[in-house]
Formats: sequence, structure tokens, C-alpha cells
Amino acid sequence: MSTWTHIAATIVVETFATEKNIKGYIKRKLKNSPKITGSEGNADIFVNELSGYNFYTSADCKRCKYGKTWKYDYDGSIICDADKDFICPSGDYQTCVCITIVGDLRDKTKVETLKEYASFLQYITKTLKFIILMRCEYIEEHSLWEENGLFVPSNGKVIHKEYTKENIYNTLKEEKDERI
Repeated sequence: MSTWTHIAATIVVETFATEKNIKGYIKRKLKNSPKITGSEGNADIFVNELSGYNFYTSADCKRCKYGKTWKYDYDGSIICDADKDFICPSGDYQTCVCITIVGDLRDKTKVETLKEYASFLQYITKTLKFIILMRCEYIEEHSLWEENGLFVPSNGKVIHKEYTKENIYNTLKEEKDERI
């Protein structure tokens, strides 16, 4: 009999990065992140850029051909080698991303998975200096046994069933009642 832990987590973070390809930039940053592991493979980590933009600059020196020549003038203003009639490019950026973690982890306990997930969150906040704006996670452990072809966790509740509006509502209501 195997022990399985399932994780599904969504984390919305403010990165403060003004990158045109924010998704690729964050994926590169997460390559060195702590892994959430299982004996048959690690949890998958996805990065999604939020739509629109939340940061705007009227003078985007990063994208300007004179960007490397700017300096502060005596009065604190910025000057560069551009001609006086040159129009600086503007820039709008989305600095927030949604990180999604999904994994079916074999031979891992919930406690072990929680520790690895906590290490991942610490990496995001302490190492990368991102701010977590919102997070939602679900971590479930069970020993595998079958009942009528359905996988049943150790708490005895069927986790794979037909999803209808009615049974989703009833399941959510039962979980809410259990928490009260």
C-alpha cells in the first residue's frame, strides 16, 4: 500500500520586476527554488502573467537606445545623450504573476509536503523578495485503497466522483459545517 499526498496551490505574488517577458523571467528565478517532491516525480510549477499592466513609466530607459547613457543632473533630474527633441519610449508592465503548484506525490506524508511547501514559500519571500498578495492551498494525504473503482483517502471520503452543481454545493457545505 502506498501513501500519496496531493497538493494544489495558487499563489499570487508581486515581483516588482519590470520585464517585458515577466513569465519567462519568473520561470528562470524559480529554477533554483526548493522542490516539492515525491518518489515518482516532483510537483509541477506553472507561472501565469496577470492580464493588463499595473506599472507605467513615461520614460522607459530600459527600452531606449540611449538608456545606458543616463545620469543625474545637478538639480536631480535625469539627463542622457538623446537629442532635445527625442521622444522617450514609454513602458507599461505587469509585475504580478500567479504561481500554481500541482502534484500527486507518492511515498510522501502531508507533514513532509507541508515542510517542502513552506520552504518554497520562504524562497519566494526571503530569497526572491516577492510579496505574496494572495494564496490558496489544498494538501491531502491518503493511503490508497479502492472501493468500486474509486480511490478513497484515509478519512473515508471519496475524492473522485461525478461533479454536478448539487454535489459540489453539498460537499462545500459539508466541509464548511465540519470547520465550524
